[in-house]
Amino acid sequence: MPFDPEFDDSSSAGTNVSDVLRTQGTNNAITVGVTAVEAKVGGSRLAGRKLLVISPLDNDVYWGFRSDVTTANGFPIAKLQVAIFSVDDSIAVYLIAAGAGKSVVVGES
Repeated sequence: MPFDPEFDDSSSAGTNVSDVLRTQGTNNAITVGVTAVEAKVGGSRLAGRKLLVISPLDNDVYWGFRSDVTTANGFPIAKLQVAIFSVDDSIAVYLIAAGAGKSVVVGES
């Protein structure tokens, strides 16, 4: 069966593939250092967000759901890799790095 972005199988626990993507979004580079920062573009999370994309440009970073994430307890995202999160705008994701001034591209859709 070919991929159908509007496919809705009620037996799949209410998941609808078209729920994940939007027709618009925003992205920008943020600076991550030794103090945790929230992964978002601008001053607040994109309203209605369903997707968060994180890509460290010059160093590994670590992520977690709490602002006290550290490089010891966070999940790593390697330099130049892409991590995609299916999270709405009620969920915060925090980033931290082992050094100051690390550039990370963040996208929200």
